[in-house]
Amino acid sequence: KKFGFIEVDRVKWNEEYKVYVSDDGKLFNKDMREYKLNLLHNGYLRWQPKRNNRQVSILVHRIIWETFNNKIPDYLEIDHINRIKTDNHLINLRLVTRSENLYNREIHFKSIFGKKYLEHFGANVRNKKQYNREYSYWLRHNKCSWE
Repeated sequence: KKFGFIEVDRVKWNEEYKVYVSDDGKLFNKDMREYKLNLLHNGYLRWQPKRNNRQVSILVHRIIWETFNNKIPDYLEIDHINRIKTDNHLINLRLVTRSENLYNREIHFKSIFGKKYLEHFGANVRNKKQYNREYSYWLRHNKCSWE
């Protein structure tokens, strides 16, 4: 289906935020124009609409889940299955407990970035803070800081 100028599988209206939400992680206004999303320092995408004349900040993966499923209970979180925080396709999101989400956040050196990280810093480096810093640079710039 075409929605505006973009082809998407499914689009639903979110009454709470007055926005169209597609199952591939995009948000549209009433005129079918795609909203620009902000990339946060931690790698997640954020949308900032106005509600009651005040600007609010919403994580995109949460609004996508709530539009196509139900509200997220307080004791559960949304997990990105492939560990790519900017990939907000509905099929990449799942509802998990805090401990399951933390287990999925461990450093994984099997990704493209992880392999480049190991090549550059060596197999003995397991500094999580440095890894996360380099990984967020990778997300923002689509390249490693040392390239």
